[in-house]
Amino acid sequence: MAELYLKQGKFLKALELYERAYKVNPERARDEYIESFRGATKSYIEDKKFQKASELYEQADKVNPEGAKDEYINFKDEYINLLMDVASSHLNRQKFEEASELYKEAYKINPETFKDEYIKLLLRYGDCVIEKLMKKGDLSNSDNNDIREAKTIFNKVLEIDSKNRRAHDKLKSLESEEDKLKGKFRLTTILSFIGIALFSLFSFFLGLKFNYDPSLQSEQELSDEEKQQRFSRGERTIFDETNEENYNDEIFSCNQKFQKKKYSEAGECFEELVDDYPNEPEPLIYKNNALTLNSKSTNYKVQIVSIAAIVSADQDEKSKEILRGVAQAQYNFNKNKFYSSNPRLLLEIEIVDDSNYPELPPKKVVNEDDRNDPEISLKVAREIVKNKSILGVIGNISKKALEVYNQENLAVISPTGISSEFNSETLLTTIDYKILSKKLAEYVLQLNVEKVVIFYNHKSPSSKSIKGYFEFYFPSNKLIREEDLKEQSFDSIVQSVIEEKFEVGILFPDSETVDSAIEMAKINYLNQEEQQLKLLGSNDLYYCDILKKGKQAVKGLILAVPWFKGTPEAKNFSTEVKDRWGGEVSWLTAASYDGTQAFISAISSLSNSYENPTRSTVLQKVKEVNLPAKETSGENLRFSPEGEREGKAILVEVVDNSSNPDCSNLDFRPVEE
Repeated sequence: MAELYLKQGKFLKALELYERAYKVNPERARDEYIESFRGATKSYIEDKKFQKASELYEQADKVNPEGAKDEYINFKDEYINLLMDVASSHLNRQKFEEASELYKEAYKINPETFKDEYIKLLLRYGDCVIEKLMKKGDLSNSDNNDIREAKTIFNKVLEIDSKNRRAHDKLKSLESEEDKLKGKFRLTTILSFIGIALFSLFSFFLGLKFNYDPSLQSEQELSDEEKQQRFSRGERTIFDETNEENYNDEIFSCNQKFQKKKYSEAGECFEELVDDYPNEPEPLIYKNNALTLNSKSTNYKVQIVSIAAIVSADQDEKSKEILRGVAQAQYNFNKNKFYSSNPRLLLEIEIVDDSNYPELPPKKVVNEDDRNDPEISLKVAREIVKNKSILGVIGNISKKALEVYNQENLAVISPTGISSEFNSETLLTTIDYKILSKKLAEYVLQLNVEKVVIFYNHKSPSSKSIKGYFEFYFPSNKLIREEDLKEQSFDSIVQSVIEEKFEVGILFPDSETVDSAIEMAKINYLNQEEQQLKLLGSNDLYYCDILKKGKQAVKGLILAVPWFKGTPEAKNFSTEVKDRWGGEVSWLTAASYDGTQAFISAISSLSNSYENPTRSTVLQKVKEVNLPAKETSGENLRFSPEGEREGKAILVEVVDNSSNPDCSNLDFRPVEE
């Protein structure tokens, strides 16, 4: 009968019978007894009867008294696995309240293992509540119960980790909105009656014939909560907390000083972080900003101009590489001014995050160019142009945001290659895909091959652009085959192109498909050497991380890049940046440094001629910039009439280098031409 109950899933009845059998013959009934424990425990979990489930798993300690401890530990782990299985099911259906109860139970059993996961879930849960509130219009239009629910969730986080920065920030915002709501209640009631009367009167005069025009709908803007999350001069960090707990605590403390406008103290606080964590770019930018604002408070003649550095916090390392270049340029410029008897002009950097809302479940990314929600980028752009002290933008750009900047004559510099679909009078770029593609095409021609296969993301405008330029410069009588890097398996594709006598593979990934390009290289490497494709690619593969992930599979890979740390012209910059950040210098850091230098040159030239910098005058001066190599990352900087940097491409090859252990004993070196 017990066996029948077990098969039917009637675990509690099976448990009762197997318990009797176990007392009579422990050895024979043991396995089925354990199985009935498992089933009964899961049933209790699904019914939210955690106390009974807990009692059951503790009872398992008595199943085998002679060797109970190991068996108990295994069953305890299995109990937690059951909790997580059910929690996962709830999360898939966005049932955060139910999932949080299960994580709470797991946290009680094993706090050390589940602390971080439980906190992340609560933050995600709280953010989803806030997102629902924002969809109603804004937080101050939501009812008190909604705000109270969100506050309860974030307070749970603080019960676990009293120093959690994000929970503190969000509670502060919610309390502010709650105060607004209380103050608005009476006024709203009165105004609603007045509004109804006025609308009725207005409708009467229109003869009730007014037709709704969607174009008249007010433009959506960032809520106060989002502004606080996405914009920072030093008030907060925009990145997820690092693995360094001390760093998280210290930058939170510095942020608090900055928020209270104690700029001198904040500057000293950020200075300590710069010394202790030299690879982090935020502290250096915030330190410079704090010193800048402190100078303004003691000298009314100081003029502060701002540049917005737009990055995606969810692309952690790529964003930090951009910010390192921006920070380096700001530091070099302001450093001389701080020691001047009359620092007339100082530069402030506002870091802006245009990624999906922090900690919310990420939207499905179709391709790299869609990674940043166009609506978010648009809202961010509208907020940026409101701040009239911002005279330039550097970093991530979307087409919709570009239209906003164009209307305001606000100069935008992209440190990465841009799609050929982007076209604007205000947009400039420090990377020219045409130059890189032409260099690759010329090199492939020298190989004297007839068939080339191109791997790219066919849904990514940037990936399509560089592929299109390559095809333009490559002879039309050669055979080109195209393959999508979004494919999940490259085994059959690689085998097919080898069988069809293709000899060269070109890799044009975007950020989303870089790992796919590495996977393709690994599959290619499994073939005999004489059958392997000769691999070439673009600057999106020009990172130490590619060498660490690809290892010997990417040895021999040739890339066309806009900048190389080993050239004589780049030596001074490379040394300076490596000393500053304590690591290898990336092309992205060099490109963002040059972009910031272009803004500094334009603003300085206006200030030196005693002309007040405006967005229009800065835009004009940026277009006229002509900087010598000693003021850039190593190459002369000027822009073509189309807004692209005039320069050259460099071919580099992946080679063995035992003195470069950080990059898996591989490195890039120039190709001898």
